[in-house]
Amino acid sequence: LTTTSSLSRNKSFGLEIAKGRAPKEIIDSQRSVVEGYKTTEAAFKLAEKYHIKANLFSGVYDILYREEDPRRVLKKLMRLPISQVE
Repeated sequence: LTTTSSLSRNKSFGLEIAKGRAPKEIIDSQRSVVEGYKTTEAAFKLAEKYHIKANLFSGVYDILYREEDPRRVLKKLMRLPISQVE
């Protein structure tokens, strides 16, 4: 349900972000928990603690916690080189 259902709190949250609403404003107006919001912070901090390169988590963190423009973050992520797995 997280990405496909209109009942998904995470999907609804993401759609509101896409409309330009501030993450904190959305969270404060919710009566239910948006798990992805807090999970993003936890994943970002773990990657930082263990020196793991996690560009996607960093980008989502920048959008949700630093209120960076999602379009700018997406463009930045799309410019990163593709890593090759051996």
